[in-house]
Amino acid sequence: MAQYCNWCKGEIKESWKLCSGCQLLSPEFFGTDIRPFLSDERNSETNRILSYARGLSNHQRIKHLTQEVELGIPIPPILRSKRKGGLNSLNYEPKEWRKILQHWDRFGQIRIGNYFFPDGSLLSIREKNAYYIDEHLLDGNIPLLDLAEWLANPLRSDSIRYWSEFILLLDCTLTKLPIVFSNEEEWANWIKENTWKGIDYPVKSFYGPAHVSSRMPPFLTYIYRKYRLDDYKTAAPEIIRENLDALKSKEYGVIGENWVDIYEQKNFREEYLKQTIPVLIVSDYRLKLFTIKDRKPATYSIGNDPRDWRKLLTWALQPYGKRGSELIQGLVMNWTEEEAIWMPSKRQIISARLFHDEIIKLGEYSSLVPLEYDRATPGLFVKGISGVDYVISSTSHMKIKVDVVPGAFDVNRASEVGIDLCIDPIVMDDIPFGDVAVSYLLALHNDEDSRRYIFTLDLFLTALEKTDRKLDDEIYWETVESSYEKLLEEIQTPFPFADDGEMEAEIEQYEREQLAISLNEEYEYEQEMQRRMDEEREKLEEQLQADFEDFCRNMALQGDDEHYE
Repeated sequence: MAQYCNWCKGEIKESWKLCSGCQLLSPEFFGTDIRPFLSDERNSETNRILSYARGLSNHQRIKHLTQEVELGIPIPPILRSKRKGGLNSLNYEPKEWRKILQHWDRFGQIRIGNYFFPDGSLLSIREKNAYYIDEHLLDGNIPLLDLAEWLANPLRSDSIRYWSEFILLLDCTLTKLPIVFSNEEEWANWIKENTWKGIDYPVKSFYGPAHVSSRMPPFLTYIYRKYRLDDYKTAAPEIIRENLDALKSKEYGVIGENWVDIYEQKNFREEYLKQTIPVLIVSDYRLKLFTIKDRKPATYSIGNDPRDWRKLLTWALQPYGKRGSELIQGLVMNWTEEEAIWMPSKRQIISARLFHDEIIKLGEYSSLVPLEYDRATPGLFVKGISGVDYVISSTSHMKIKVDVVPGAFDVNRASEVGIDLCIDPIVMDDIPFGDVAVSYLLALHNDEDSRRYIFTLDLFLTALEKTDRKLDDEIYWETVESSYEKLLEEIQTPFPFADDGEMEAEIEQYEREQLAISLNEEYEYEQEMQRRMDEEREKLEEQLQADFEDFCRNMALQGDDEHYE
């Protein structure tokens, strides 16, 4: 029985859910590598847990998840309830929390002021939505209306013991969703911007400032913000590494223990490649779940009970791959139904189908079989007319990385043995990523022609041609890489007669001419590529329309048959 890709609907030989082309496109279409969300193990475990409450209301399912599901992960002391009957701080005033709700109902804004929690912790809301908890500056990821509803009644004040720690953990874990995006493709950008890595930094030690370019795991962010005090100059990884002993504190329980294990194993590079997307979010000052409904992004209210929140927090603060973290991630595509796979926009699907069809046309020179470039990146194999083997992978911002590998048997080791060609993207405004991928696919397959306008490709093929193929495999590849690097250096080396004005002028004139020729060739190639892709897209749209019309006719005929019966 034929299998079909869930995105492009192209035929595939096995039940991979997505073909290799769509998996390559997923970081741009979905915002992160979609492969972990297709995991049978994760989805089966998540659905086993959720199955008992299927068919109930959202509120009932939340209560089942937080009050009946046990993963063997105890809530750490820092998130536990206060003993019943314990006294509240004299500064705690439920009426003040009620004023937040009244102000919101009347003006649609959060009321500025100081609000004391039952334990005496102070939440200060200042101008321009600046939030402080006991003078710790917050990012504002606080479900304030939910909190105000809960704390407006003093009989509910026992739910949390250490409110300042609870609020800081919430702020580090939750992600703000500012608006519901009118353009569905913007969801992927939001996921990409708010996804966090598996650890704070990819190496054990660093020399000089440790620049953090991606979001850190929530618990490590909490450790950094708690222990930095007034030090805003020292990089976050340095402060975290200096306070690793604090993670062993009893107050953090199994959360701290699991993070200590991560650091003691010292697999920093591998951990850093792991990615976790935001699932617990704040929208309109309410705590919600980010999930998929009808194959599109959706949010669901979690409710206003902090006792439910702390259970979800305990799971979400776990390192990547731990049972709690896996369940939280599994909720995205399994909350509303089993394996509700995200569906890209219409134009993205068309570009993905175009990419799929071009891969098929290459036959043995490419493959629909999914390929792993590294733990966080899917890849795709392409063989050039020259006989050279390439692996392409998605990086960021509509860019594709190209690695050359020694041979077809090395495509699964491209991240280890591949030579990066550093090919700049063909600049085309506002086109789906599938079109960009097609241009790379065809350019690399037709590498003998493409080398005329892709200078790094030309340099590599030149280095390959000049290297003696009789050398041992390992020495041969090292020699090719060395020759390629030397050629790159030569084009960056200043001409030795730079002081000769006449010669320098001639060189500049020659370079301008060559640049003009190169740009003209590149422009002509881009136009040809765009023309071919437009033709393919028109054919695909016509085919889709014809298929739809056939479907409508068949449905009409079936209706007539039933009428006559």
